[in-house]
Amino acid sequence: MRTEDFKHGGFSILLVLALGFSMVLVAPLASPGDWVNDPEPGGTTIDVIAGEDFLIRHTLEWDEPEDGAYTITLGWYNYENKPEENLTFVSAEAYFTTGDNVGESIRADTTLSSAPYGTDTAWVLEVSCPTGDKDPRDGEFNVDIWMGAYGVGGVPHISGNHVIPWQFGGVIVIEPTMKSWNRDPITISVFGRGVSVTISPLEGSAEPWRTLTFTVTVTNTDSVFDNYILTVSDDAGWGATLAQNLLTIPAGENRTTTVSVTVPSDADENESTGIAVTASSQADLSVSDSDTCTARAAAVVGEEEGLPMTLIAIVVVVVVVVVVVALMLLRGRRAAPSWSG
Repeated sequence: MRTEDFKHGGFSILLVLALGFSMVLVAPLASPGDWVNDPEPGGTTIDVIAGEDFLIRHTLEWDEPEDGAYTITLGWYNYENKPEENLTFVSAEAYFTTGDNVGESIRADTTLSSAPYGTDTAWVLEVSCPTGDKDPRDGEFNVDIWMGAYGVGGVPHISGNHVIPWQFGGVIVIEPTMKSWNRDPITISVFGRGVSVTISPLEGSAEPWRTLTFTVTVTNTDSVFDNYILTVSDDAGWGATLAQNLLTIPAGENRTTTVSVTVPSDADENESTGIAVTASSQADLSVSDSDTCTARAAAVVGEEEGLPMTLIAIVVVVVVVVVVVALMLLRGRRAAPSWSG
Protein backbone atom coordinates (compact mmCIF):
# COMPACT_ATOMS: atom_id res chain seq x y z
CA MET A 1 0.00 0.00 0.00
CA ARG A 2 1.32 3.42 -0.91
CA THR A 3 0.74 6.74 0.82
CA GLU A 4 1.85 8.32 -2.48
CA ASP A 5 4.22 11.26 -2.61
CA PHE A 6 3.21 12.09 -6.21
CA LYS A 7 6.44 10.80 -7.67
CA HIS A 8 4.45 9.42 -10.61
CA GLY A 9 5.04 12.37 -12.91
CA GLY A 10 2.02 14.62 -12.53
CA PHE A 11 2.80 16.57 -15.70
CA SER A 12 1.36 14.02 -18.09
CA ILE A 13 -1.89 13.58 -16.21
CA LEU A 14 -2.29 17.32 -15.79
CA LEU A 15 -1.79 17.70 -19.51
CA VAL A 16 -4.62 15.25 -20.11
CA LEU A 17 -6.81 17.16 -17.69
CA ALA A 18 -5.85 20.49 -19.21
CA LEU A 19 -7.03 19.30 -22.59
CA GLY A 20 -10.33 18.34 -21.05
CA PHE A 21 -10.68 21.81 -19.55
CA SER A 22 -9.57 23.78 -22.62
CA MET A 23 -13.12 24.71 -23.56
CA VAL A 24 -14.13 25.49 -19.96
CA LEU A 25 -11.28 27.81 -19.10
CA VAL A 26 -12.25 30.39 -21.71
CA ALA A 27 -15.07 31.47 -19.38
CA PRO A 28 -14.66 33.30 -16.05
CA LEU A 29 -14.48 31.32 -12.82
CA ALA A 30 -16.41 31.72 -9.58
CA SER A 31 -16.07 30.59 -5.97
CA PRO A 32 -16.06 26.81 -5.73
CA GLY A 33 -17.53 26.47 -2.23
CA ASP A 34 -16.11 24.00 0.27
CA TRP A 35 -15.75 20.38 1.28
CA VAL A 36 -18.44 19.44 3.74
CA ASN A 37 -15.92 17.68 5.97
CA ASP A 38 -13.13 20.27 5.60
CA PRO A 39 -14.31 23.88 5.03
CA GLU A 40 -10.79 25.27 4.77
CA PRO A 41 -8.75 25.29 1.54
CA GLY A 42 -6.54 22.28 1.20
CA GLY A 43 -6.78 18.54 1.36
CA THR A 44 -8.84 16.32 3.57
CA THR A 45 -8.98 12.72 4.80
CA ILE A 46 -12.00 10.46 4.37
CA ASP A 47 -12.24 7.30 6.48
CA VAL A 48 -13.88 4.28 4.87
CA ILE A 49 -14.23 0.56 5.51
CA ALA A 50 -12.67 -1.67 2.86
CA GLY A 51 -15.31 -2.78 0.36
CA GLU A 52 -17.75 0.01 1.22
CA ASP A 53 -18.79 3.23 -0.54
CA PHE A 54 -17.76 6.73 0.52
CA LEU A 55 -18.83 10.26 -0.40
CA ILE A 56 -16.84 13.17 -1.80
CA ARG A 57 -19.10 16.24 -1.59
CA HIS A 58 -18.61 19.71 -3.03
CA THR A 59 -20.91 22.49 -1.82
CA LEU A 60 -21.23 25.15 -4.54
CA GLU A 61 -23.35 28.22 -5.24
CA TRP A 62 -24.77 30.09 -8.23
CA ASP A 63 -25.80 33.60 -7.27
CA GLU A 64 -25.30 35.74 -10.37
CA PRO A 65 -27.88 36.62 -13.03
CA GLU A 66 -26.05 34.54 -15.63
CA ASP A 67 -26.57 30.87 -16.37
CA GLY A 68 -24.18 28.60 -14.51
CA ALA A 69 -21.98 25.60 -15.30
CA TYR A 70 -19.51 23.65 -13.18
CA THR A 71 -16.83 21.01 -13.59
CA ILE A 72 -15.21 18.79 -10.97
CA THR A 73 -12.32 16.55 -11.97
CA LEU A 74 -10.65 13.88 -9.84
CA GLY A 75 -7.57 11.86 -10.76
CA TRP A 76 -6.02 8.83 -9.07
CA TYR A 77 -3.83 5.78 -9.71
CA ASN A 78 -4.66 2.09 -9.70
CA TYR A 79 -1.32 0.92 -8.32
CA GLU A 80 0.17 -1.96 -10.33
CA ASN A 81 -3.31 -2.60 -11.76
CA LYS A 82 -4.25 -4.71 -8.74
CA PRO A 83 -7.99 -4.81 -7.95
CA GLU A 84 -7.23 -4.37 -4.25
CA GLU A 85 -5.25 -1.20 -5.04
CA ASN A 86 -7.99 0.65 -6.89
CA LEU A 87 -11.02 2.87 -6.21
CA THR A 88 -14.29 2.56 -8.12
CA PHE A 89 -16.59 5.35 -9.33
CA VAL A 90 -20.18 4.53 -8.31
CA SER A 91 -22.43 7.51 -9.09
CA ALA A 92 -22.74 11.29 -9.04
CA GLU A 93 -25.61 13.70 -8.51
CA ALA A 94 -26.13 17.44 -8.01
CA TYR A 95 -29.09 19.12 -6.28
CA PHE A 96 -30.08 22.48 -4.82
CA THR A 97 -29.97 22.88 -1.03
CA THR A 98 -31.14 26.52 -0.70
CA GLY A 99 -33.36 29.03 -2.49
CA ASP A 100 -36.52 28.39 -4.46
CA ASN A 101 -35.18 25.18 -5.97
CA VAL A 102 -34.41 23.10 -2.86
CA GLY A 103 -34.30 19.42 -3.73
CA GLU A 104 -34.34 19.96 -7.47
CA SER A 105 -31.68 18.21 -9.54
CA ILE A 106 -28.89 19.80 -11.55
CA ARG A 107 -27.13 18.11 -14.42
CA ALA A 108 -24.23 15.95 -13.32
CA ASP A 109 -22.79 14.45 -16.48
CA THR A 110 -19.92 12.05 -15.85
CA THR A 111 -16.94 11.00 -17.94
CA LEU A 112 -14.57 8.31 -16.68
CA SER A 113 -11.36 7.52 -18.55
CA SER A 114 -8.10 5.72 -17.92
CA ALA A 115 -4.67 5.36 -19.44
CA PRO A 116 -1.63 3.20 -18.66
CA TYR A 117 1.14 4.88 -16.71
CA GLY A 118 4.13 2.62 -16.21
CA THR A 119 3.02 -0.33 -14.10
CA ASP A 120 -0.01 1.66 -12.92
CA THR A 121 -3.20 2.94 -14.51
CA ALA A 122 -4.16 6.61 -14.22
CA TRP A 123 -7.90 7.25 -13.83
CA VAL A 124 -9.66 10.57 -14.50
CA LEU A 125 -13.27 11.30 -13.48
CA GLU A 126 -15.08 14.45 -14.62
CA VAL A 127 -18.49 15.51 -13.25
CA SER A 128 -20.08 18.58 -14.81
CA CYS A 129 -22.99 20.67 -15.89
CA PRO A 130 -21.58 21.50 -19.35
CA THR A 131 -21.10 25.02 -20.67
CA GLY A 132 -23.28 24.13 -23.62
CA ASP A 133 -26.28 23.61 -21.35
CA LYS A 134 -25.96 26.16 -18.52
CA ASP A 135 -28.46 26.20 -15.66
CA PRO A 136 -30.44 29.48 -15.19
CA ARG A 137 -31.40 28.78 -11.57
CA ASP A 138 -29.56 30.27 -8.58
CA GLY A 139 -28.88 28.88 -5.10
CA GLU A 140 -26.45 26.74 -3.14
CA PHE A 141 -26.12 23.16 -4.30
CA ASN A 142 -24.21 19.96 -3.55
CA VAL A 143 -22.34 17.82 -6.01
CA ASP A 144 -22.10 14.34 -4.48
CA ILE A 145 -19.59 11.89 -5.93
CA TRP A 146 -19.88 8.35 -4.59
CA MET A 147 -16.81 6.15 -4.80
CA GLY A 148 -16.11 2.61 -3.63
CA ALA A 149 -13.12 1.37 -1.65
CA TYR A 150 -12.82 -1.64 -3.95
CA GLY A 151 -11.62 -2.58 -7.40
CA VAL A 152 -12.85 -4.63 -10.34
CA GLY A 153 -15.16 -7.42 -9.24
CA GLY A 154 -15.78 -5.73 -5.89
CA VAL A 155 -12.42 -6.83 -4.44
CA PRO A 156 -12.08 -4.83 -1.18
CA HIS A 157 -9.29 -2.27 -1.04
CA ILE A 158 -6.43 -3.24 1.26
CA SER A 159 -6.05 -1.32 4.52
CA GLY A 160 -4.02 1.87 4.38
CA ASN A 161 -4.07 5.24 2.61
CA HIS A 162 -4.99 5.78 -1.03
CA VAL A 163 -4.46 9.31 -2.29
CA ILE A 164 -6.60 11.04 -4.91
CA PRO A 165 -3.84 13.48 -5.83
CA TRP A 166 -5.36 15.56 -8.61
CA GLN A 167 -8.29 17.93 -8.67
CA PHE A 168 -7.30 19.98 -11.67
CA GLY A 169 -8.31 23.61 -11.13
CA GLY A 170 -10.22 22.58 -8.04
CA VAL A 171 -13.95 23.05 -8.59
CA ILE A 172 -14.74 25.31 -11.53
CA VAL A 173 -18.02 27.23 -11.58
CA ILE A 174 -18.78 29.36 -14.63
CA GLU A 175 -20.35 32.73 -13.76
CA PRO A 176 -19.40 36.39 -14.33
CA THR A 177 -17.23 36.83 -11.22
CA MET A 178 -13.74 35.37 -11.64
CA LYS A 179 -12.23 33.35 -8.85
CA SER A 180 -10.53 29.95 -8.88
CA TRP A 181 -9.55 27.82 -5.96
CA ASN A 182 -7.24 24.84 -6.31
CA ARG A 183 -7.50 21.95 -3.90
CA ASP A 184 -4.91 19.73 -2.28
CA PRO A 185 -5.11 15.92 -2.48
CA ILE A 186 -7.79 13.83 -0.80
CA THR A 187 -6.52 10.93 1.30
CA ILE A 188 -8.83 7.94 1.41
CA SER A 189 -7.97 6.16 4.65
CA VAL A 190 -9.11 2.55 4.23
CA PHE A 191 -9.80 0.38 7.26
CA GLY A 192 -10.37 -3.35 7.10
CA ARG A 193 -12.59 -5.59 9.17
CA GLY A 194 -11.10 -8.64 10.83
CA VAL A 195 -11.89 -11.21 13.50
CA SER A 196 -10.15 -14.10 15.23
CA VAL A 197 -11.76 -16.91 17.28
CA THR A 198 -10.08 -19.24 19.79
CA ILE A 199 -11.61 -21.91 22.07
CA SER A 200 -10.09 -23.37 25.22
CA PRO A 201 -9.52 -26.04 26.28
CA LEU A 202 -9.18 -27.88 23.00
CA GLU A 203 -10.74 -31.01 24.50
CA GLY A 204 -12.80 -31.95 27.54
CA SER A 205 -14.45 -35.11 28.87
CA ALA A 206 -17.27 -35.91 31.26
CA GLU A 207 -19.57 -38.78 32.23
CA PRO A 208 -22.97 -39.08 30.54
CA TRP A 209 -25.53 -36.50 31.72
CA ARG A 210 -22.76 -34.11 32.78
CA THR A 211 -22.15 -30.77 31.05
CA LEU A 212 -18.85 -29.56 29.60
CA THR A 213 -18.11 -25.82 29.21
CA PHE A 214 -15.48 -24.23 26.95
CA THR A 215 -14.31 -20.59 26.81
CA VAL A 216 -14.66 -18.78 23.46
CA THR A 217 -12.49 -15.69 22.86
CA VAL A 218 -13.39 -13.40 19.94
CA THR A 219 -10.85 -10.72 18.93
CA ASN A 220 -11.51 -7.71 16.71
CA THR A 221 -8.24 -7.76 14.76
CA ASP A 222 -8.62 -4.49 12.88
CA SER A 223 -9.02 -0.81 13.58
CA VAL A 224 -12.79 -0.32 13.52
CA PHE A 225 -15.49 -0.98 16.12
CA ASP A 226 -17.67 -3.96 15.16
CA ASN A 227 -20.44 -6.32 16.24
CA TYR A 228 -19.98 -10.05 15.72
CA ILE A 229 -22.67 -12.70 15.28
CA LEU A 230 -21.75 -16.05 16.85
CA THR A 231 -23.03 -19.43 15.66
CA VAL A 232 -22.29 -22.95 16.93
CA SER A 233 -22.56 -26.48 15.57
CA ASP A 234 -21.49 -29.95 16.72
CA ASP A 235 -21.10 -32.85 14.33
CA ALA A 236 -22.66 -35.53 16.55
CA GLY A 237 -25.76 -33.52 17.37
CA TRP A 238 -25.23 -33.26 21.11
CA GLY A 239 -26.87 -29.82 21.16
CA ALA A 240 -24.02 -27.43 21.94
CA THR A 241 -25.20 -23.93 22.96
CA LEU A 242 -23.63 -20.49 23.30
CA ALA A 243 -24.03 -18.22 26.30
CA GLN A 244 -24.09 -15.20 23.91
CA ASN A 245 -24.89 -14.95 20.22
CA LEU A 246 -23.73 -11.34 19.68
CA LEU A 247 -20.56 -9.62 20.91
CA THR A 248 -19.76 -5.90 20.57
CA ILE A 249 -15.98 -5.43 20.41
CA PRO A 250 -13.95 -2.19 20.07
CA ALA A 251 -11.05 -2.11 17.62
CA GLY A 252 -8.11 -4.25 18.70
CA GLU A 253 -9.87 -5.70 21.76
CA ASN A 254 -11.45 -9.05 22.59
CA ARG A 255 -14.46 -10.41 24.46
CA THR A 256 -15.21 -13.89 25.83
CA THR A 257 -18.27 -16.10 26.10
CA THR A 258 -18.83 -19.82 26.67
CA VAL A 259 -20.07 -22.80 24.70
CA SER A 260 -21.60 -25.73 26.60
CA VAL A 261 -22.66 -29.27 25.72
CA THR A 262 -24.21 -32.08 27.76
CA VAL A 263 -22.86 -35.60 27.19
CA PRO A 264 -25.79 -37.83 26.13
CA SER A 265 -26.94 -40.47 28.63
CA ASP A 266 -26.33 -43.27 26.14
CA ALA A 267 -22.87 -42.13 25.01
CA ASP A 268 -20.22 -44.83 25.02
CA GLU A 269 -16.80 -44.26 26.53
CA ASN A 270 -14.59 -42.12 24.22
CA GLU A 271 -17.52 -41.23 21.99
CA SER A 272 -17.08 -37.58 21.01
CA THR A 273 -18.45 -34.59 19.12
CA GLY A 274 -16.54 -31.81 17.38
CA ILE A 275 -17.82 -28.34 18.27
CA ALA A 276 -17.28 -25.37 15.92
CA VAL A 277 -17.92 -21.72 16.83
CA THR A 278 -17.95 -19.05 14.10
CA ALA A 279 -17.91 -15.27 14.58
CA SER A 280 -19.01 -13.08 11.64
CA SER A 281 -18.96 -9.31 11.30
CA GLN A 282 -22.54 -8.03 11.48
CA ALA A 283 -21.62 -5.34 8.92
CA ASP A 284 -19.98 -7.79 6.49
CA LEU A 285 -20.81 -11.47 6.93
CA SER A 286 -17.97 -12.45 4.62
CA VAL A 287 -15.56 -11.38 7.39
CA SER A 288 -15.52 -14.35 9.76
CA ASP A 289 -13.36 -16.83 11.62
CA SER A 290 -13.92 -20.17 13.37
CA ASP A 291 -12.31 -22.47 15.90
CA THR A 292 -13.11 -25.98 17.13
CA CYS A 293 -12.94 -28.10 20.27
CA THR A 294 -13.87 -31.68 21.17
CA ALA A 295 -16.25 -32.96 23.85
CA ARG A 296 -15.74 -36.61 24.84
CA ALA A 297 -17.68 -39.12 26.93
CA ALA A 298 -15.84 -40.59 29.93
CA ALA A 299 -16.46 -43.99 31.52
CA VAL A 300 -19.09 -44.13 34.23
CA VAL A 301 -17.44 -44.57 37.63
CA GLY A 302 -17.95 -48.13 39.01
CA GLU A 303 -18.64 -49.79 35.68
CA GLU A 304 -15.45 -50.12 33.69
CA GLU A 305 -12.57 -48.61 35.59
CA GLY A 306 -10.26 -50.99 37.49
CA LEU A 307 -10.16 -49.26 40.87
CA PRO A 308 -13.94 -48.96 41.39
CA MET A 309 -14.35 -52.69 40.58
CA THR A 310 -11.73 -53.56 43.21
CA LEU A 311 -13.55 -51.50 45.78
CA ILE A 312 -16.78 -53.32 44.98
CA ALA A 313 -15.04 -56.70 45.47
CA ILE A 314 -13.68 -55.61 48.83
CA VAL A 315 -17.13 -54.50 49.94
CA VAL A 316 -18.58 -57.86 48.92
CA VAL A 317 -15.90 -59.74 50.89
CA VAL A 318 -16.48 -57.59 53.94
CA VAL A 319 -20.22 -58.18 53.77
CA VAL A 320 -19.69 -61.94 53.49
CA VAL A 321 -17.33 -61.99 56.50
CA VAL A 322 -19.77 -59.96 58.57
CA VAL A 323 -22.60 -62.35 57.71
CA VAL A 324 -20.51 -65.42 58.56
CA VAL A 325 -19.41 -63.95 61.89
CA ALA A 326 -22.98 -63.03 62.72
CA LEU A 327 -24.18 -66.56 62.01
CA MET A 328 -21.44 -68.08 64.16
CA LEU A 329 -22.30 -65.83 67.06
CA LEU A 330 -25.95 -66.70 66.71
CA ARG A 331 -25.20 -70.42 66.78
CA GLY A 332 -22.92 -69.97 69.78
CA ARG A 333 -25.73 -68.40 71.78
CA ARG A 334 -28.09 -71.22 70.96
CA ALA A 335 -25.55 -73.86 71.98
CA ALA A 336 -24.69 -72.31 75.38
CA PRO A 337 -25.95 -74.30 78.55
CA SER A 338 -28.85 -72.97 80.53
CA TRP A 339 -28.08 -72.35 84.26
CA SER A 340 -30.92 -72.54 86.76
CA GLY A 341 -31.09 -72.37 90.54
